[in-house]
Parts: sequence; structure tokens; C-alpha cells
Amino acid sequence: MVPGTAFDKDELRIPADTVVEITADNTDGFHSFAVFESQDAAESGEDPIAETETCSAPCKRTVEVQLSAGEHFFRCQVHTTAMTGTITAE
Repeated sequence: MVPGTAFDKDELRIPADTVVEITADNTDGFHSFAVFESQDAAESGEDPIAETETCSAPCKRTVEVQLSAGEHFFRCQVHTTAMTGTITAE
């Protein structure tokens, strides 16, 4: 994360079907990190695949995911429209 309401990356690439740890390094503000099957799943209120607790900077939180091949969606659960991105599992 970067100061304000932004992630430093809006796209992540990880190996498919492999357990991967993703660490969100919150350097400014009150944020979280959540992974969803898709943006539609997040917007329709489905539960995230993985989610960190919300924390106030400075803090680091880690999630562990194992995603099938394809595109998935991540966002901050506090800033749901400003802080979003895509995880491509390949």
C-alpha cells in the first residue's frame, strides 16, 4: 500500500493451484486486504476467499490463498472502490 487510498500494485501474478502468502504492508491509514473469486462476487456481497483484519498504519497483515487458474479480484474492505486490483493465477 502507498500513502492515501491506493495499493502500490493493481495487478498480481501468482502460480495457480499453489499456496501463496500475500502480505499487505499498510504504511498509511486504516486498511485491509481481501481476495474474491471475481469483482462481481465482491460487489454482490459474497464472502472473500481470504481476508486480513483491518488495521491502522503502520501494520502488516498476511493472507494465504490457493487460487485456480484465471483472474481473481482483490480490494481493501474499507475503501472498496478506490483500492482494487486483479490477481492472475497461471
